[in-house]
Order: sequence, then C-alpha cells, then structure tokens
Amino acid sequence: MISFQPDTVIPNDPNGWAAWLDGHYREHQTFIQKCRALSPSVNLPDYDIFAWKDDPKIVQQWLVAHESIHAQIRQATGISGSDLSLVDFSNEDDFISWLDGHASEHSYFRRALNVF
Repeated sequence: MISFQPDTVIPNDPNGWAAWLDGHYREHQTFIQKCRALSPSVNLPDYDIFAWKDDPKIVQQWLVAHESIHAQIRQATGISGSDLSLVDFSNEDDFISWLDGHASEHSYFRRALNVF
C-alpha cells in the first residue's frame, strides 16, 4: 500500500506539511528497501528527510540531500527528472510547481519499483 497519500499539500499549512513530510519519509524508506533489492543492489543514502525546520539554510540543506536521493533513484530506475533542489519554497507558485513535479516523479518511481 502506498504510504504517501496525499502527496501534495497546500502552501502555508504547517499541519498538512507535517503529514506530507511523514508520508514522504516513509515512501523514501520503501524506495531504499526496493533499491537494495535490485540486481545489482543500489544502496541509497538514508538522509533524515523527515527532519524539517523553517530556516532558509536548513531548507536548502534538505533540498540538496533530497535531490541527491532522487538522482540516485533516477539512475537506478532509468527515470528522468528535474533538479528538485532548485526551488524557492517561499514563493507559492514555485512551491506548487515543485510539489507537482515531485509527485509525478514519485509516481514514476512507484511504478518502476513496484510499490503499490
């Protein structure tokens, strides 16, 4: 069962964002396990992408760590995507666009890794 539902959130919703972070982290844990089971095995970094603080420096570190994980999943699955570290979360339009692209990429990862 997909643990990351819904995989979108409205801007400026701290409770929704907390739920999103939880589901997102859980789904990444599933991706880590699925990638380790590939042949050859892919050992993804297990950064703490559940941790969050509304501080620009911390947000940027989170974005870079998260992009690193996605880049390795893309390589393992042959899925293409955009650099998810290039976003301004303080801009609502950027945030919504990022969420849409991110949700699409997770959907492709689910299919490639048979996560249902």
